[in-house]
Amino acid sequence: MEARIGDVIEDYCTQCGHLLDHSIAALVNGQVVKVSCRTCHREHAYKHGQEPKRKKTQAKQSAFEQVLAGILATQSGEAPAASPPANPRKTRRNK
Repeated sequence: MEARIGDVIEDYCTQCGHLLDHSIAALVNGQVVKVSCRTCHREHAYKHGQEPKRKKTQAKQSAFEQVLAGILATQSGEAPAASPPANPRKTRRNK
Protein backbone atom coordinates (compact mmCIF):
# COMPACT_ATOMS: atom_id res chain seq x y z
CA MET A 1 0.00 0.00 0.00
CA GLU A 2 1.36 3.42 -0.95
CA ALA A 3 1.80 6.03 1.78
CA ARG A 4 -0.18 9.26 1.55
CA ILE A 5 0.05 12.57 3.38
CA GLY A 6 -1.99 12.36 6.59
CA ASP A 7 -1.59 8.59 7.02
CA VAL A 8 -0.59 7.38 10.49
CA ILE A 9 2.87 5.85 10.89
CA GLU A 10 4.99 4.95 13.95
CA ASP A 11 8.21 6.88 14.39
CA TYR A 12 10.59 8.05 17.12
CA CYS A 13 9.61 11.53 18.30
CA THR A 14 12.59 13.79 18.94
CA GLN A 15 10.55 15.94 21.38
CA CYS A 16 8.74 13.21 23.35
CA GLY A 17 11.61 10.72 23.24
CA HIS A 18 9.35 7.72 22.51
CA LEU A 19 8.16 5.63 19.59
CA LEU A 20 4.71 7.14 18.93
CA ASP A 21 2.08 7.57 16.21
CA HIS A 22 2.88 10.28 13.67
CA SER A 23 1.06 11.73 10.70
CA ILE A 24 2.93 11.82 7.40
CA ALA A 25 3.64 15.48 6.61
CA ALA A 26 5.80 15.24 3.45
CA LEU A 27 6.62 12.68 0.75
CA VAL A 28 9.39 12.76 -1.87
CA ASN A 29 9.12 10.21 -4.70
CA GLY A 30 6.70 8.16 -2.60
CA GLN A 31 9.09 8.02 0.39
CA VAL A 32 8.22 9.54 3.79
CA VAL A 33 10.63 12.39 4.61
CA LYS A 34 8.79 14.43 7.26
CA VAL A 35 6.30 13.48 9.96
CA SER A 36 4.25 15.26 12.62
CA CYS A 37 3.88 13.76 16.10
CA ARG A 38 0.25 13.17 17.03
CA THR A 39 1.06 13.68 20.72
CA CYS A 40 3.11 16.90 20.85
CA HIS A 41 2.40 18.08 17.25
CA ARG A 42 6.11 18.67 16.53
CA GLU A 43 7.14 18.23 12.91
CA HIS A 44 10.50 16.53 12.25
CA ALA A 45 12.38 14.39 9.74
CA TYR A 46 11.29 10.75 9.48
CA LYS A 47 13.56 8.57 11.66
CA HIS A 48 12.34 5.21 10.23
CA GLY A 49 11.14 4.20 13.70
CA GLN A 50 14.65 4.00 15.15
CA GLU A 51 15.84 5.73 18.30
CA PRO A 52 19.01 7.77 17.73
CA LYS A 53 22.19 6.48 19.33
CA ARG A 54 23.28 8.58 22.26
CA LYS A 55 26.89 9.24 23.14
CA LYS A 56 27.97 8.66 26.71
CA THR A 57 29.73 11.63 28.16
CA GLN A 58 33.26 10.93 29.32
CA ALA A 59 32.93 13.20 32.38
CA LYS A 60 30.00 11.24 33.82
CA GLN A 61 31.63 7.92 33.13
CA SER A 62 34.94 8.91 34.71
CA ALA A 63 33.17 10.38 37.76
CA PHE A 64 31.35 7.09 38.25
CA GLU A 65 34.61 5.17 37.91
CA GLN A 66 36.25 7.45 40.53
CA VAL A 67 33.44 6.88 43.02
CA LEU A 68 33.48 3.13 42.38
CA ALA A 69 37.27 2.99 42.86
CA GLY A 70 36.89 4.85 46.17
CA ILE A 71 34.22 2.44 47.39
CA LEU A 72 36.23 -0.62 46.38
CA ALA A 73 39.37 0.82 48.03
CA THR A 74 37.58 1.44 51.36
CA GLN A 75 36.13 -2.08 51.31
CA SER A 76 39.58 -3.60 50.84
CA GLY A 77 41.01 -1.47 53.68
CA GLU A 78 43.12 0.84 51.50
CA ALA A 79 42.89 4.60 51.64
CA PRO A 80 41.16 5.97 48.52
CA ALA A 81 43.45 7.78 46.11
CA ALA A 82 42.73 11.49 45.98
CA SER A 83 42.40 12.85 42.48
CA PRO A 84 41.81 16.45 41.39
CA PRO A 85 38.42 17.26 39.86
CA ALA A 86 38.25 16.83 36.10
CA ASN A 87 36.74 20.27 35.45
CA PRO A 88 37.11 22.77 38.33
CA ARG A 89 34.50 25.50 38.40
CA LYS A 90 35.57 28.98 37.46
CA THR A 91 34.33 31.70 39.79
CA ARG A 92 34.07 35.42 39.29
CA ARG A 93 36.05 37.60 41.60
CA ASN A 94 34.48 40.84 42.79
CA LYS A 95 36.73 43.88 42.36
